[in-house]
Amino acid sequence: MTPTSANTPEAPPVLVGTPQAADLRNTPGTQQRVGMALTQADLALHRPNEAGLIPILQYHVFVTDPALEDQYTHVIDDFRAQLAWLYEHDFYVVPLWDVFLNQIYAPPGKHPVVLTFDDSTAGQFRLLPGQDGNMIPDPNSAIGVLEEVFAAHPDFGRGGHFAVLPDNCFHFPDEPDQEPYCDQKLRWLAEHGYEVGIHTLTHANLTDVMDERFQREIAEAMRWVRERIPNGSAEDILTMPLGGYPDPEVHPAQWKMLREGFTYKGEHYRLLGSLMVGSEPTYPPGSIKWDPILVPRIQMIDGEVATWWSVFEEQPEILYASDGNPNTITVPTVLPTWIEGTFDRAKAEADGKTVVEYTAPGGD
Repeated sequence: MTPTSANTPEAPPVLVGTPQAADLRNTPGTQQRVGMALTQADLALHRPNEAGLIPILQYHVFVTDPALEDQYTHVIDDFRAQLAWLYEHDFYVVPLWDVFLNQIYAPPGKHPVVLTFDDSTAGQFRLLPGQDGNMIPDPNSAIGVLEEVFAAHPDFGRGGHFAVLPDNCFHFPDEPDQEPYCDQKLRWLAEHGYEVGIHTLTHANLTDVMDERFQREIAEAMRWVRERIPNGSAEDILTMPLGGYPDPEVHPAQWKMLREGFTYKGEHYRLLGSLMVGSEPTYPPGSIKWDPILVPRIQMIDGEVATWWSVFEEQPEILYASDGNPNTITVPTVLPTWIEGTFDRAKAEADGKTVVEYTAPGGD
């Protein structure tokens, strides 16, 4: 069972970490840049394309021993190398919430990327005693690596979405010594620029369950996060366990619940959206192909990584490239074939965005 305050150490060691990075939109000088339109020279230099694809990367278990690697188990050194590759290829880490809310910020020319972590396994966020007795993130856990990378590269953005399971809160599969730190870790994540989402209450496959069970799995998970992070996180984003969406022919009402919400024990619950298991980058919210309930991700296994890294290297023009302003959507008049016809100008404007079209160098 998930630990409560009653079985948490009476005087828990302090968690030490890098304070949350300042919102780059509010740092001196950046606010002015965000509000300014790009010049023709800027457009030619940065080639923004905010109709492009956004990679949402999916991770599970982290280990240090390469012999343990499998589809859901990642070697931590490979994770370091993947972050280095993203940085070197002009990607910029953004919160998942910002994608769903269509308020994506990245510097001009950068490609937004989202990092997601399923199942709240111990290797994602492990605490170890530091030399001064305080607890610090294990440098060989995902959080330890992220903190190291974000500190070294403040121009890489910041973020990470953790789909947490109440009964396996960063101590699964076999590290019970980490169990008492669950609530501290959740608060630490929220205070340091990370998001805590839901993965249902019991990691249930929702393909074929009764309506009452369906509601309970989602509502109780949302309530559990809210009780531990009163100021909010991302508990309205569901990572669908096992990719198990309700059978539409058997449970059409549950699809309506996913899209419109439902009332459970006298309280209304509504999701912002949900994540699929795989297996490709997502179209942005301004696309006719965007569906907040069916948002795809890239599983970070060797074959998928090699395939998509190659695609992004060979065809960077298909990626979302930011104009540096979350209030405008800038797109070239001629889109790459891969995304041709997917941009929905009316939808973007209905979301309150100013649409800017330009002729890219070499375009028609």
